[in-house]
Amino acid sequence: MALIMTGKTITRLPYVVVIVLLLLWGCSGRQEKPPLARNGVLDLSGWDLEKNGPVNLAGEWEFYWGKLLTPADSQGAHLPEITGYLTLPSA
Repeated sequence: MALIMTGKTITRLPYVVVIVLLLLWGCSGRQEKPPLARNGVLDLSGWDLEKNGPVNLAGEWEFYWGKLLTPADSQGAHLPEITGYLTLPSA
């Protein structure tokens, strides 16, 4: 099948392929958005690692300027003072 236009033969196939691809693009399976860390907490309670796969450590993470902390530092009665939050990944 060809369409004659100003002496040039233009096939319809590329147009049909593009239209079909655009229509099928929206039919892909819907995946859940992975959770993001908020205020230093990443809640994975509703995330199935076997079904949905691993999670990137993206989001807001606590930042402690000039301190190298261990897990024991966050379990005592006197918690270290948070300097702020960093959004990761970032430049």
